[in-house]
Amino acid sequence: MKYQIDKLIKTALTSQAPKTQIAPEKSLSLDDPLVQSSELQDNDDAESLYKPKIDSLMASAKTQGMLVESTLPTSSTYQPPKLIPVHYEEDDSLKAKREKAELRLKERSKKSQIIKELVSEFDSRPEQSSSWGTSYSIGVAQNERLEAARKEREKYEEDNFIRMTISKKDKKKLAQGTMRLDDEFAGLEDFAGIETLSKANASSVAKRKNVYENKANNPHDSSTFSKPSSKKIKQGKFQARKRK
Repeated sequence: MKYQIDKLIKTALTSQAPKTQIAPEKSLSLDDPLVQSSELQDNDDAESLYKPKIDSLMASAKTQGMLVESTLPTSSTYQPPKLIPVHYEEDDSLKAKREKAELRLKERSKKSQIIKELVSEFDSRPEQSSSWGTSYSIGVAQNERLEAARKEREKYEEDNFIRMTISKKDKKKLAQGTMRLDDEFAGLEDFAGIETLSKANASSVAKRKNVYENKANNPHDSSTFSKPSSKKIKQGKFQARKRK
C-alpha cells in the first residue's frame, strides 16, 4: 500500500507542476501529441499499479509448497492425461436381458446331446444310460422332460397328500415311454415266418447262381444288347443300331 500511495502522490505533484510553470506562457492544447502521449503513459502507469504480479504469486506459491516443480523430462510429443478407471454401471434392463440369455444358453447346453456325450466320455463318474430304449439319442429330451414332470407331480402329491389327475394325453405319453423297450422285443418268440423266409432266401440264391453260371458259360454273349424289343425299335431308340 505504501508504494501505491507514494506513486499516487508523485503523479499528483507532477501533474500540477507544469501548470504553474507554463502559466505565464502559452498553454498547451489537448490536441498536442506530446500531451496525449504523456496522458497515455500516466494512464498505463496507473493501471499497472493494480495488475496482479505473477512473479510474486509464483514465488509465494513455491514457498508455501502449493506449487511443485515437475522433475519429469519434457518432450515435444503430446502426453494425454491419465484417466482413473471407473466401475461401469450397467443398465438394469440390459443386465436382466444378458442374465436371461446366459441362463437360456445354460439350459440349452444341458439338453445338448454333444455336451452329454463329452461329459460321459471324459467324466470319471459312472455313465448314465437311458431306460426308455436301446438308443440314447431317440426321444431323450422328451423322456427327460416327462420324467422331470412325473417326479415333480409325485413330490407335490407326497407333500400335500393329494392325488393329482392325469390327462389322457399325458397317460398316452407315459404308456409309450414305458412300453417302448417291450415293443422292441415283442416279436422275438414268433417263429412262424421263418420257413417262408428260408424258402424265399433259397430261391433268390438259386436264381443268382443260375445267372452267374450262364455268364461263366457264355462270356461273349451279348444277346440282351443285340436283340432289343420290338417296342423299343418302334420308338426309334435303336434306329441307328438297326441301320448298321
